[in-house]
Amino acid sequence: MFNSLPELLKSKLLQYFKRLHIKSLDKKLGKVDSSKICLEVGAGFKRRTGWICSDNLLRAEVILDVRSDWRIYNKCDFIYSEMMIASLNKQELFLFLKNSYLALKSGGTLRINTVNLKKYAELYLSENELE
Repeated sequence: MFNSLPELLKSKLLQYFKRLHIKSLDKKLGKVDSSKICLEVGAGFKRRTGWICSDNLLRAEVILDVRSDWRIYNKCDFIYSEMMIASLNKQELFLFLKNSYLALKSGGTLRINTVNLKKYAELYLSENELE
């Protein structure tokens, strides 16, 4: 149904959902009872006890598009991503790493699990695009 909508309307709806869910993530971060705030990025529909699970899918617990500004600063103790960075280009990878850095508290941990981390580390350090 969403794919049959005109492009302009799709664009406006996606902008609305992004603003709405940035607010819901901020609200969810404010309600976390534990002393440690753990965010999983690219979780799909998974739910993990003690974690805020996010994805860019409309039915995810919290919608968070890693290709846009998260507007989360110094709130997370742990950020985890599994098999998500393989879908990012170089600019999106830089933005994901920047947003993760800004979202982490001092001494926080970012853990990235992917099939070929060496490839992405080399990409991060190089001037080339993904091959």
